[in-house]
Amino acid sequence: MIFAGLRTHLIVVFLAVTLAALLAGNFLYQRYYVQEPLKDQLLGIAGVKQVEISGDNVTITLGQVSDLGRTYPQLQTIASRQGLPVEITSTTDPLLEGAWDRVQYAIYEAASQGDFTVMAARVAQEMAAVGVKDYRLAVDDGFIFFQARHAAHNLYRIVPRRDAKGGAAGA
Repeated sequence: MIFAGLRTHLIVVFLAVTLAALLAGNFLYQRYYVQEPLKDQLLGIAGVKQVEISGDNVTITLGQVSDLGRTYPQLQTIASRQGLPVEITSTTDPLLEGAWDRVQYAIYEAASQGDFTVMAARVAQEMAAVGVKDYRLAVDDGFIFFQARHAAHNLYRIVPRRDAKGGAAGA
């Protein structure tokens, strides 16, 4: 078809090829100049076992970490340079999941009310009751960090804190 002296089928083919080249270039740029360097940086932090970047999210599987309250901000800082939120996963087991089921009430209550000494005492009591001795609680301006270890398994939970007005702490 010729329209005003132009061959529209050639224009359409040219536009399709150009669009395909631009999309391929963007994909390669994102993959090799954004995602791979980000993945390498995150894997360079002690305790990081695996990093998956999909869409608008970074999922990080942690091995054994000595202090989640120090590791998580490092991960968050690196991922936030690309505007991506961090999701933490771990290799847990039924005993650790059961322990979390028992302590989460005290942790969420402390996150909303700020009574951290009561939280620490209740968590210690519940962890002793289930027989998990290797655990750690940490609190910063924005989060409560809970981590527990049993045999070769780890459980990590990060609970956002709330200020007295119900908003996120530190905001």
